[in-house]
Amino acid sequence: MLSTNRVITGSNECVQLLQTMRKARSGPTSLTPPLGSLTLYFTDGTTNQFFIQSGQFSRLELVGQSGSHYISSGEIFNALEKVGLLSRQKQ
Repeated sequence: MLSTNRVITGSNECVQLLQTMRKARSGPTSLTPPLGSLTLYFTDGTTNQFFIQSGQFSRLELVGQSGSHYISSGEIFNALEKVGLLSRQKQ
């Protein structure tokens, strides 16, 4: 599981990430253990938590209360990197 806790608060960054997450499509939930989690905190006090799991065919699965949704791993990783929630390791 990813052990880093990072926060973004800028509205532009939040919108970018949510727009990318909206591209995910429904699918069956896999049985793989989570790689990490993503929690969204809204100004009205509500929260949504998603577990990030590896899926098939270079996709990641976002599992939350609304079920399981798949998205290209490259697309979600690029979005997480753009908003500062993920950084690539230099070799």
